[in-house]
Amino acid sequence: MLGPLRPSGMERMLVSAAPFWPEGSRHVVIGQGDDHPFRADLEAAGYRVVTVPPIRSRDGVAALSRALSEGKPDLLHVHTEGAFFNAVRATRRHVRVVRTVHNILPVRGRRSWSRKLQSRLVDRYVDVFIAPSSDVASNEAHIGRECTTILNWVGQGFIDAEPPSKAGDYAIIVGNSSPIKNHVLALEAVLDAGVPLAFVGDESGASTREREILAQVESEGRLLCRGVRDPLPWLLGAGVFLMPSRHEGMGVALAEALQMGVPALIADAPGLRWAASIEGVTALPYERSVWARAILEALGAGHGTRGWHPDFSPARGATEYTEVYSSVVRTNRPGKVAGERADDR
Repeated sequence: MLGPLRPSGMERMLVSAAPFWPEGSRHVVIGQGDDHPFRADLEAAGYRVVTVPPIRSRDGVAALSRALSEGKPDLLHVHTEGAFFNAVRATRRHVRVVRTVHNILPVRGRRSWSRKLQSRLVDRYVDVFIAPSSDVASNEAHIGRECTTILNWVGQGFIDAEPPSKAGDYAIIVGNSSPIKNHVLALEAVLDAGVPLAFVGDESGASTREREILAQVESEGRLLCRGVRDPLPWLLGAGVFLMPSRHEGMGVALAEALQMGVPALIADAPGLRWAASIEGVTALPYERSVWARAILEALGAGHGTRGWHPDFSPARGATEYTEVYSSVVRTNRPGKVAGERADDR
């Protein structure tokens, strides 16, 4: 179960994993709401798609419950991070639950209260929690959740591509603009360094400052790419990858860069620290001058990195998810969900 089915993280990962599910297994994607521009892509990959109203609503909970009752799945894998309590309640008593926590979510302060309350109410009805990085797993441990870590994966095209032996001469940013992505830091560093840039992402969430810098770099003839594009060909020619995010869950764009052998500059931030020890990855503080120097040094070195990195293949991801699903299905039926009487089990 996801939210609106859009061309982003988990939806794309499901498409790339489709050929690697075990023969005979059946996977249904549940989307919430009415906005599903990626539905056709999922169906073309072989998934059956079911849509329900947002499960924050009573109608959504009822529709999800009906879908599960009629479809009789072995388990429900919850990928959405909102309305978790409603998602578990809708499973009633006949469906096991797997939950992935995709992001670094608050565990302290006012914003953490609802998470802690939901955890106390419904965590015991979830068979397995999954985290996409060791950073997320450590974060969830603060509220008492023990997570199985299954790294996100990249598209098969990145696995099949042959990285060049020599790095390119430009910096690249891959990702949609938002305050969390903090692209303005990398853009200011690129401006100071005076190097070419490929910017691959949606600017709808960009700040005024980000757009100003992009316009200036473009006016100077150094903006090689701007907008939503396939990042693969641009990563193949890049000399350094930039990710100054304030936090991430795992960072699929970083995994794509590593798969392509592109040296990476990352922020020393939760959700990125899992990669800091990988050859070719440099973790930096949030200082514009430090990033500008590091960009010039990476491009000056003129070579990619082909050292060890984790297996980012969709085959590995599908296999590890299948192992979790199989272990859950082999266990006894789940207990009652929140609010259900013992004699109703």
